[in-house]
Amino acid sequence: VLRLLLGGSEEKDIEICIKSVAGYINTNYYESITIDSLAKIFNFSSSWLVRSFKKYTGYTINDYITNKRIYEAKKLLLNKPELSIRKIAIMCGYHDQQYFSRIFQKTVGESPSIFRRKISR
Repeated sequence: VLRLLLGGSEEKDIEICIKSVAGYINTNYYESITIDSLAKIFNFSSSWLVRSFKKYTGYTINDYITNKRIYEAKKLLLNKPELSIRKIAIMCGYHDQQYFSRIFQKTVGESPSIFRRKISR
């Protein structure tokens, strides 16, 4: 009833909810984030969140988290040459450097160390 009075739509409400979830990921990417933890924080069912997030962003939640973390890692590799790759991995939410390097390689097409060497030339 309130939605009708205020002129809102269910689609717009869902979009706002998904933007809130994306905002949370963008702010807390360095923490351990799971679909279940997001569903609990935002009081949604996991299945609804997975479907709605993909519909409104075009990304799965896990891909969105990975893309954000790798984006931040690339910025750190570029701007903070004094930081070790292990430290950058931890700062971006990866507590296993080898796993971070595999995900970075898969996403960027080269290892973090090669990426850093190329940009420092």
